[in-house]
Amino acid sequence: MGVDLALEALVKAYERRPGLAAQKAAWHRQQAELCHQRGEPDHEVHHYDRADNYEAVLDRLVRCRRCGRELTDPVSIERKIGPECYRRDARAQTAEPADQLPLNTGTDPL
Repeated sequence: MGVDLALEALVKAYERRPGLAAQKAAWHRQQAELCHQRGEPDHEVHHYDRADNYEAVLDRLVRCRRCGRELTDPVSIERKIGPECYRRDARAQTAEPADQLPLNTGTDPL
């Protein structure tokens, strides 16, 4: 029951700014990966949990998990990512590792 109330509060807080929820989800995923690389499992779990919370907000609002835009296409809704972000991710997966952006090591900018 408490989890549903917390999710509803997050949905209400981000329904006008879903792009911010998408940014926070991405940032927490990056931080979780850094914590994994550094061998900090407690912090890794914390960041994955936070990212999951923001992604649940985006799912409830039917928004892209990458940019926060509204999803209308059934395929995009099923993937939970819009067509532009999907194409961008597909290109990033085929790019050379040197072409990919490094993970941010700073504090939460949001």
